[in-house]
Amino acid sequence: MTYAIKPALEALAKHLDEQLDALAGLDERAAEARAAELFDEVCDAIYEACRGYLPHDRIGIALLENDGQILRAWWARTEYEGVDIYRGYSASMDASSSLQQILDTGEARILNDLRLYLQEHPQSRPTQRMIYEGIRSSLTGPLVTEGRPLGFIFFSSRRPDTYDASHVVLLAKITAQLSHVLGRSSLAHLSR
Repeated sequence: MTYAIKPALEALAKHLDEQLDALAGLDERAAEARAAELFDEVCDAIYEACRGYLPHDRIGIALLENDGQILRAWWARTEYEGVDIYRGYSASMDASSSLQQILDTGEARILNDLRLYLQEHPQSRPTQRMIYEGIRSSLTGPLVTEGRPLGFIFFSSRRPDTYDASHVVLLAKITAQLSHVLGRSSLAHLSR
């Protein structure tokens, strides 16, 4: 009789293990969903807080995925319609990318005439899309935690010649804070 119970107990133990694994997966997905919610809240707060200090018509955040090979738009906020770079939009990152140069130097980039930039870099699909949206200037900062690149934050304006060195100083403070938040969240696993 004990021999008949042993396989049943083993089957029950296996079933319980499978259920616990499924629950752990649910917990992980729930934690990721909550992290994404908190991330959106932090980004919305940045959007509102920067209004009087760092000019923008749009702010976007893109995170690196697939060992830094893909850059995916994770959050964006604007008050105009006709957005062409939407959440989920992705682009490949390669060594010649101007965004890769931002990661390499760790310094923000100002582009105060996106039309001129596109003339010089006609292959830049994201720039084409930004111009289509009406964006004329951009300020891009790297998001890095503990030496590990996570992605970028993009401040964009519909006016040319919007950004200067004083905006870069403020952006450095924002990227440091946001990088810290991202580094502690479960979203940070994306850049691995």
